Amino acid sequence: MASKTLIPDTPLNRKVLNFYLKDNKAYKVPGTDKYNISAIPNPINWATRYYGLTPDGTFTKKAFCHSNGSIYVGSDTGQSLTEVETGLSEKGNPESVTMQVAGRSRMYFFNGYDTPRHYEGNVDGKFTESGLSYKFVQGIVHNERLWAFERNSSRLYYSRVGDPENFTSTYGGNLLIGNEVDSYIRRIIKLGEYIYVFKNNGIFRIEGNTQSTYSPVEVVPNKGLIAQKAVCKVRNALVFVCQQDREIYQFGGNEYSLEILTPTRYPFSDKVDSTSTDTMCCIEDTRNKFFRLSYKNKEADVVVNNHEVGFYTAETGSDGKPKWFETKGARIGCYSMWDRQGDFTLVTGCSDVGRLMYHNRSSNWDDEPMVCKLRLDKFIPKDGYNAQFDGIFIKGSPSSGTFTLRTYLNERLETNSTSSSQTIDDKGETTAIGSINLPTQERFYNYIPLLTGYNYGENIGIEIYDNTADKEIMIEEIVVYYTVRSKMANNLIG
Repeated sequence: MASKTLIPDTPLNRKVLNFYLKDNKAYKVPGTDKYNISAIPNPINWATRYYGLTPDGTFTKKAFCHSNGSIYVGSDTGQSLTEVETGLSEKGNPESVTMQVAGRSRMYFFNGYDTPRHYEGNVDGKFTESGLSYKFVQGIVHNERLWAFERNSSRLYYSRVGDPENFTSTYGGNLLIGNEVDSYIRRIIKLGEYIYVFKNNGIFRIEGNTQSTYSPVEVVPNKGLIAQKAVCKVRNALVFVCQQDREIYQFGGNEYSLEILTPTRYPFSDKVDSTSTDTMCCIEDTRNKFFRLSYKNKEADVVVNNHEVGFYTAETGSDGKPKWFETKGARIGCYSMWDRQGDFTLVTGCSDVGRLMYHNRSSNWDDEPMVCKLRLDKFIPKDGYNAQFDGIFIKGSPSSGTFTLRTYLNERLETNSTSSSQTIDDKGETTAIGSINLPTQERFYNYIPLLTGYNYGENIGIEIYDNTADKEIMIEEIVVYYTVRSKMANNLIG
């Protein structure tokens, strides 16, 4: 008798690490490669690609990042970062926004502590101190105006049309968003034709399209944003991490559209280090159709973002919820999607070293192999009966080499096994069950027999594990061969 174990479309998967789930298959996540060969002295917490248009119609682009109070310009061909602005505050979580001003694309840099700087496409990448009197945290462009807010404030400012540094004239102004007591704006973001204002304790929408009609309307009370960069647009909705319960939600524009995405499939709040939520950041990786969110895991022994959670945005599970995956090893301090003028790639700043990283350019994390783990939930042939598990058939397509198949009898896991831990070549309950030798090929079909003495029980868990450099992996199908045997004995007394 045989039973197919689906590659996981179930909330019962125990672990999906450095794999993502698509079309009932499990794929190893794409890796990273260095943008700058030599690291700058400190980690990076802001990165962007400036895409500009000059008055004569010339297009230009440049890479920028921020690290420890300095702005750096990147050289794509030289694979280097050069300091162009110093003396900025080391505090804050920098942001940028670009708009057309007098025929030029002007990019503003905000950090909430310094007078904003701007850049207009010059060759050397130099920034100029703006004439703004406000120390804005973040801004967006809406109705040809700059909209922005200051640190620990509930007041949202908007500029005159086409004049992003004039907020005080007849056609500029500001709006008080909600209550000023124990409440402040964390982020503003557009969805459709509206601006949505995420505070720490609620969500507001800006209605109207002129100075005389602009008005804030509360659309979600008692659910706010946990961190400045913990919300992004994903397809036709906003996905964010909630301050009140540290879970991930989807929001379509009104209270009725608010939907919790966790913890049914992924217990996010149980994993987050609650003392380090300010460093969370997220993005829609439009190249691979991923939602990705970087955060610090509370079980980790480091002080930087070291985990990432995400899901494939073009497909949901059978319960309508995302198929979550988790990555570890990239150490992401910020995201930037480069997607114009011939670019189409995700770039991240490292949270532990001074490097920008291209994604989807290798099968490793910055030349280091990924630890990949796909652990399925226990398989029970028949409730109340023991079974003899004869072997496991695996179908997939790694590029070459070997990887490890592990099995856990009667829910015994390597972290809490009550069985004897025997060291047996290629077989055993708490060691690698089968080292599968895989020649270079398009597909592989392998049958792994299980060792007598370690294959009899009520259920069996299955895990694919790999920690090898330069390897792509796709697991398409897992089939367990078994025979139902004796009815389980009753352990009750009397």
